[in-house]
Amino acid sequence: MLRQRLRVSARLGLVVALIVSTTVTAIEWWQNPGGIYHSDAGTDWTIVRETWSSWFVPTLLTVAGVAVLIMLVMMAVGSAAEKKRESEDEG
Repeated sequence: MLRQRLRVSARLGLVVALIVSTTVTAIEWWQNPGGIYHSDAGTDWTIVRETWSSWFVPTLLTVAGVAVLIMLVMMAVGSAAEKKRESEDEG
């Protein structure tokens, strides 16, 4: 059960990080502040890759971490509620 919830959390973090990092990088490339992303010579893929990874890694770690915490709290609350129901059934 815990392993499955950890997988769900990791997948959620991965999907959100992919969406966020790709969207932000595309917007930055489009706006091209200071002309660092592209010029007449073409796109500077090093800057694009650095921007993407600088958004991907922190977003992945943050979203996956928060998702794990939420899953653990949900498990704890569910377990406490189940114990309470069992004690009420016995009493």
